[in-house]
Amino acid sequence: MDYTDLFREKFLASVGMLTSCANLHSDPFLYTYLSGEILGVNKALLSLFGKERVIDIVAIEKWLILQGVELSFLLSQSGEYRGKIIAQEKEYDIGIRSEVILVDNEPIVAIVLRDTSVIERARAAERYFDQFKKKFLMNMSHEFRTPMNAIIGFTDLLKGSPLSSWQQEYVDMVSRSASSMMRNIENLLELMQVESGNIHAAIQPFAPLEVYETFLTQFKASALSKDITLMLLVDPRLPKTILGDQDKILGILRNLIQNALKFTNDNGQVLVEIIILKMDTGSIEVEYAVSDTGIGIDSEHMKTLLRPFASAWENQRRGKDGLGIGLSLSHKYIDMMNSHLMLASQKGMGSRFSFRISHKINELGSFEFLKGTRATIYSQEQSSAQTALLTRYLELFNVEVTPITTLVNRVLFESNVLFMDTPHISKSQIESLKMTYPELEVVPIVESEYGNDTPFTRSCKSSHHIAIASTVVA
Repeated sequence: MDYTDLFREKFLASVGMLTSCANLHSDPFLYTYLSGEILGVNKALLSLFGKERVIDIVAIEKWLILQGVELSFLLSQSGEYRGKIIAQEKEYDIGIRSEVILVDNEPIVAIVLRDTSVIERARAAERYFDQFKKKFLMNMSHEFRTPMNAIIGFTDLLKGSPLSSWQQEYVDMVSRSASSMMRNIENLLELMQVESGNIHAAIQPFAPLEVYETFLTQFKASALSKDITLMLLVDPRLPKTILGDQDKILGILRNLIQNALKFTNDNGQVLVEIIILKMDTGSIEVEYAVSDTGIGIDSEHMKTLLRPFASAWENQRRGKDGLGIGLSLSHKYIDMMNSHLMLASQKGMGSRFSFRISHKINELGSFEFLKGTRATIYSQEQSSAQTALLTRYLELFNVEVTPITTLVNRVLFESNVLFMDTPHISKSQIESLKMTYPELEVVPIVESEYGNDTPFTRSCKSSHHIAIASTVVA
């Protein structure tokens, strides 16, 4: 620090302390009286003005231009200010911090000048490139969408033509690739619109049971291609209609299910759960969750999981498609509905993504919950995922459930319905069960070997009080 001679003489005992405080700052720094008279400056300020001594610095009002306040106010009131300085015929945008301190019972003003020109230019450049990126991506997405629609349309037409087996395989491959590319384009367009503030939550009434059960069927082909068991558990207590943004909820679930199918190995399992967590007068809180037995996510990857395009390279390395924007878009949609995306994952074991949405009830449900109904579930396995899922579903109906592993069991005489979780069931087995237990209704979880439309399957479909919304798609 360089001080005026008068100041050094007057405050000799305090000069060391004042210098130590000034040395904490690398930015231009000065001490003044309340009148604005400069008492001392650091080397950064001398360098800024191209001077060697404090006495060569002109009065502060000659080179400091404040925004919104007078100099006298800055000198008397500690705080943060903005302005400009003129030094060596150059003008700089600056941030100013002033602090009034007492030195030997006399007020002294400490002033720090921070050059914000570079920061402001960087921020302006960032805003420009951000707008440029959004405009570029949106324009390119529209340019891609038109030819992709043509490719998808003509491949669909080609599928209906007489083709050899290898030609059919090629067409299917083109169709899957085109559909994947189209999903990426749609997600990209939606992400840009969300970030630009053009998309908002649209709350409308919809029928959750009907919508969610129909929705899952679109993933059947993807699940079958990898022999993945895709299961859905929809809470039967859901009202007939509720208020919510159906399209955004389905969009979130679509991204989560597609990711689950993508990163789950062959013969794995994916479970979609839509369960009421809390029910009040006129409203419900619903948890939407997608669980899988896939590769899982390590803690390092979780840090960048929601960043757009962050996982694109990792997807490419693993031979998976996708730009890494589905989760980012889902996160923004969930945030738009005043919730947040939750993740539980273990490397090599699988993942569970979930979010919770509060819905107002528009129309109450019409399911009949028969307390006291007894159901038995037969499974050859001790711990079948399908059996566990069906047990949970029936318990939501207040049904008493008993698991068995043999069909010769006294509990069947006391049961109202038998669910059979078995990959194979013959017509003779069903007829034998009906003869042995005449009051028992038999419901297979899978299709029987003699077709879909039998007296047995028709009776199951018409059983109103045990209508199975807990479906196994693959």
